[in-house]
Amino acid sequence: MVILSTYIVDDVTDLCPRMAIIVDGRIVQHGATGALLASLQDRIWRKIVDRSLVEQYRQRLNVISARLSSGRTMIHV
Repeated sequence: MVILSTYIVDDVTDLCPRMAIIVDGRIVQHGATGALLASLQDRIWRKIVDRSLVEQYRQRLNVISARLSSGRTMIHV
């Protein structure tokens, strides 16, 4: 078993057949990666935004990650 700690969902889907979601040190959900991600459908979304707007999104929404993707800023909310 290997533990991979990341908030980048694409890393999990590429590398892990099973996953767990941990909140405040407690496992709140676990199971097959595909099934778990399907249960989150429409609860987490991603969007390419202008880098200058990331802080405004953080103030309004629960932005769980912001990273560069092909030179553009992608946020996960």
